[in-house]
Amino acid sequence: MTRYLLDVASYQGALSPATVKAAGFTTVNLKISHGLGQKSVHPSLAMWVSQARSLGLGISTFHYFTADAPGVDQARYAHGRMVAHGITAGTAHQLDVESSPAPTLANVRAYLTEMTRLLGRPVALYTGDWWWQPKGWNVADLTPYAWSAPNAGYLKSYPGDMSSHWTAGWGGWPALSVMQYSVSPMPIGEKIDVSMSAIRDEKVWTALTTTPAAPTSKGAAVSTWVLIDCLIALRNEFNSLNPNRDKGADGSIGDSAHTSSSDHTPDEDSDVLRDHDADSKNEVHAIDIDSTGPWPKPFGTIISELVAREKAEYESADIVGRLQNVIYNRRIASRSWGWTWRDYTGTDPHTNHAHISGRYTTAQENDTRSWGVEEDESMSAADVAALKTELALTKAAIIAEVNQVAAEVHTRPIGNKAYETRNMDHILNDAAAEQDDWYGDALGAATRPPKAGSLGALVKALAVADVPGRLDRLEKAIADLAAAVKPPAA
Repeated sequence: MTRYLLDVASYQGALSPATVKAAGFTTVNLKISHGLGQKSVHPSLAMWVSQARSLGLGISTFHYFTADAPGVDQARYAHGRMVAHGITAGTAHQLDVESSPAPTLANVRAYLTEMTRLLGRPVALYTGDWWWQPKGWNVADLTPYAWSAPNAGYLKSYPGDMSSHWTAGWGGWPALSVMQYSVSPMPIGEKIDVSMSAIRDEKVWTALTTTPAAPTSKGAAVSTWVLIDCLIALRNEFNSLNPNRDKGADGSIGDSAHTSSSDHTPDEDSDVLRDHDADSKNEVHAIDIDSTGPWPKPFGTIISELVAREKAEYESADIVGRLQNVIYNRRIASRSWGWTWRDYTGTDPHTNHAHISGRYTTAQENDTRSWGVEEDESMSAADVAALKTELALTKAAIIAEVNQVAAEVHTRPIGNKAYETRNMDHILNDAAAEQDDWYGDALGAATRPPKAGSLGALVKALAVADVPGRLDRLEKAIADLAAAVKPPAA
């Protein structure tokens, strides 16, 4: 039976759970958080949780993802809000990714990974093909559950379980798991705009709301899986090296076949891999990294350097390496033979991506120290000395340039055809001479006496004669000066 859902945030402030049920909806999708806050979360969220339960409505939550905080932090914050309202069990969760500015793909993947770990079950991802598809992103390995409007846009009503509008074909999702088919006023009661969604396959709802029971013994199959921590750290370093790199050939999970020996298979789902490590966590031990880039240096060089560091750790008595195999461009290097390269003859030549698999030892699975993939920004002593020399030469060149410009300014003709030989130096000297002649040379008095007959010279003479207090003589001296001095000719 098709399940109908309705989004509830602060914009639906006057809506009631009873009206939602009367309108034929069986599930409410409650906004739980926004970034690291509760922007536009319904102010009566606790009431919605309580009444939804009493009315027998299913509960889903959604988190609006922002670009201003790490994905792991946002996942933990949203999970904390779910814990506070007692809705971590038996509920679905949706990650809403459509913000501007856009977050990074690495942070989106980090949220999905962390929230899947916290809930112990998969989460859905809400976005739009208009937002997601141009970026070429793919997180289908982390969640197969795409929640979106149809490719054609919102519809007037639900088109039916067999409608072609369920087809996605973008982002690694062949079909939608949840269709947000319309944003329109409530069909009954308050005419409040609401987002209306549908789930046509109840197995999707079961997968999103059911946490698999912990295995009681080695060998019990579980469906939820996680990528080992050391490979998450490695993938994050590749993303940091270039956040905008092509990720079309990226991947982690392969299949869940009971007989698979691929490191891309969750180990507890495989009879072959189940006893490879000591724990009962369902873990994937391999990632693929797209080689397209763009990269700051050749991708083959980056991979060769990664293998060289693993070889050094393999030969070290103090450091234990974390990888088992690396395959790229028809070659394979393995811990099994001391990290030397050999020809790879498998069906996939691995020319568009590198396959990197981790070991099945607990300490190495959890080892998240730096991989060294990100470019080393430290400088050697020789580099520092060379930079200092370069800076000194640059400083000297700047000083020389400033002096040259100053000289050109001082000798530049003033542009008066009647005085073609006069330049800026002449103008500056004329101004200094005028100050010296008529007001005394205040600035240069320590090295050059005031010009005879200037006001400065007369005041100094009065001061030396110890008569500055005789106002009548000072007034007479100033009067004599005024009579004797005439302004310069224009």
